[in-house]
Amino acid sequence: MLCVVIMLIVVSLVKSEGTQTRKTIVKKENHEKLQQEEERIKEERKKEELRILEEKEKAVFEQYKDCQTLDIGVVGIFYRSAATKDIIPYLNIDDQIKLTKEPTNPHDTSAVKVMYGRNKLGYIPAIQSEEITHTKLLSR
Repeated sequence: MLCVVIMLIVVSLVKSEGTQTRKTIVKKENHEKLQQEEERIKEERKKEELRILEEKEKAVFEQYKDCQTLDIGVVGIFYRSAATKDIIPYLNIDDQIKLTKEPTNPHDTSAVKVMYGRNKLGYIPAIQSEEITHTKLLSR
C-alpha cells in the first residue's frame, strides 16, 4: 500500500514599505502528520517482514518435523574475519550449516565448529559441545 501525504503550504501576502512580498509558511502540524505517517509505514513494513519470516519458519519446521532440532548459540563469532561476519546477517532459517568435530582444538577436545560453506562461523559452546559430539549430527 502506497500512501501519499500532501503537505499544505500556506502563501500569505505581507506588505513591507509599500510593496507586497510572498511569504511561504509550512504548517507545523502537517509536518508532524507526515512524520507520523512515515513512522506508521515503517512499522507496517516491519510487521510484514516479521510475518513473512514466521511463515517461512513454519514451512521449514514442517518440512523437518521428523528431524531433531537444536536451539543453541554459536561462540567465537567476534574473532572471525570481516567477510565471515558479513555473512551472518544474511543466513536464513533453511540454510544448511555443517557441524564438525575438532578434536585437535587446543582449548577444547570436544570442540564442534560451525561451518557455512567454506566459512567457519564459530563454535558450539563448550557446555553443549560434549553432548553434541555423542550424536549423529556431526560431519566426519
